[in-house]
Amino acid sequence: MLPILQNTITKIFLPQGILDQITTEEKRKRVCVVAVALIAIPFLLGFGIVHLSIGEGIENSMADLLTAALFIATLLFLRTDVDGRIAYRTAMAGFTFLLFYNVAIGLYQGSDILWLYIYPLVAFFMFGGKEGFLWNGMLLGPVFLVILYPDPLKSYAFSAEYKVRLILSLSVITVVAWLLESLRAYFYEQMQEQKVELEKAADDIRVLKGLIPICSVCHKIRDDQGYWQALEEYITAHTGARMSHGICETCLEEAYPDIYQSMVAKGKIKK
Repeated sequence: MLPILQNTITKIFLPQGILDQITTEEKRKRVCVVAVALIAIPFLLGFGIVHLSIGEGIENSMADLLTAALFIATLLFLRTDVDGRIAYRTAMAGFTFLLFYNVAIGLYQGSDILWLYIYPLVAFFMFGGKEGFLWNGMLLGPVFLVILYPDPLKSYAFSAEYKVRLILSLSVITVVAWLLESLRAYFYEQMQEQKVELEKAADDIRVLKGLIPICSVCHKIRDDQGYWQALEEYITAHTGARMSHGICETCLEEAYPDIYQSMVAKGKIKK
């Protein structure tokens, strides 16, 4: 199911000319951004319209509509630009401001503030460990101050117990999100190293394919530089295989007939 969804997204929303110029890691980010945007945009537009219609205030509606607009602008930018860093950082800055704005003016009351739990996951997913921590610090630091001291901005005052639980749980989520992203990045690097090793091994194996010039008398092989190498040296150099020596029955009979006859008599060689 997931490969079908990924292929559908790339065909419809990401032009082939862009996909041919970006890395696998960049493709991963773009597919996820597009998938999230396609889910979020209809809901955000719907929430914005509903908030206006039931008279909950222009602030609630504008927060939803501006977030939807950020998603739409990001999608349009990613369709035309190979370097997605500008789009990601611009969108993240917009989301950071909107989230802090909602907390500061008291729009996030009660369970509404739980939307903040998504932020650490998105930050580390999009920007990795180091930059992800910077983004989390830029949002969660001021948010924690507003939660602890709501009076200067006249924001929503949570209970003391809720404040402690909220700050601790957000801190734990941030650390867990960092850990998950760090593990993903580590194993991705390991896979890339293994891929390089496999490609090198495949190149070495391909050397043994095709026409190999070999001496008809001594059986040495001529390499790409024109030098003649012993068969064992050539195979070891191009495959990494280690050679061992023995003697076949035909050569044993021709070179050492006495030993051959002795082994036949003892039943070690069958004629």
